[in-house]
Amino acid sequence: MSSLAQPLSRNLRIICRDVGGETMLYDPETESGHVLNATAAAIWRLCDGERDVEAIAAGLERAFDGTATVALQTDVARTLGTLRSLGVVVPS
Repeated sequence: MSSLAQPLSRNLRIICRDVGGETMLYDPETESGHVLNATAAAIWRLCDGERDVEAIAAGLERAFDGTATVALQTDVARTLGTLRSLGVVVPS
């Protein structure tokens, strides 16, 4: 299965807090924290173990302006790659 077609889940060990309009993630295992912008936070929340990149992009387009574009899928894929490298999302 390609990485674009693979559903992703939020890493269960990650602690999420919304503070002052920002989404903060903390990984107690690695003692690392991350602050997500609104778009990255929405993408992270859509990682429910059921959605792949295409479905996450569709959810994001509904949440924001309703415009589906190839660029949106590319941006979602790039953001998911970053979130995976940080260990805050994992393959389902």
